[in-house]
Amino acid sequence: MKSGRVYRWALVIEQVNRERPEIQFGIQGTNFEHPWRLVTTTRCSRSRDADERWTRRPGGDRQIQEHDVVHLELDFRESQGELRMAINTEPFEIVFREIPTARPVMPTVMLGGHGSRVRVQATSRFSNDP
Repeated sequence: MKSGRVYRWALVIEQVNRERPEIQFGIQGTNFEHPWRLVTTTRCSRSRDADERWTRRPGGDRQIQEHDVVHLELDFRESQGELRMAINTEPFEIVFREIPTARPVMPTVMLGGHGSRVRVQATSRFSNDP
């Protein structure tokens, strides 16, 4: 995904490993380079680049569960991009601001445990939907 566009996709959480339920998703640079912007399904906490600390979700913990659909929208039209997400039919929230757009990024999903399964699909949700 390169600067100048808005990208939209959805993640369907099909199955979660009970012993290691955490799945991380977001974006990362090509070849595992920065920028990294990751969200966890266990609390919706967030991490940037190689930062060891995870930041709490401003609205409080929010667990993403099996069968939830996470709608993602990456706005890369400006020099600093923005990543937004909405769970199921909930409103969109800004997850990350100030994402450098000078280098391409790609969606990423990291599964926590054996048997976890996520399906990527197109989304018809937009951040300005009511």
